[in-house]
Amino acid sequence: SSSAFYLKNIKTPMVFINARDDPIVPEPLLPMIREFVSSHDNVMFLELSHGGHLGFYEGGLLYANPVTWLDRA
Repeated sequence: SSSAFYLKNIKTPMVFINARDDPIVPEPLLPMIREFVSSHDNVMFLELSHGGHLGFYEGGLLYANPVTWLDRA
């Protein structure tokens, strides 16, 4: 079930952040978010060129890299 169907339930201020290269939330899913944001004063939509879905996640689809960016920091 998509969270897009629950947008109308948002009562507190919220920021949506999406990267154009996000493989999980691609461009065709964004018009509903943009429309919602344009009609609500307490929400904001930030769209970035790059970032993927989880900018901090490293590794393969099934197995994460055992040494992450946090370990190296």
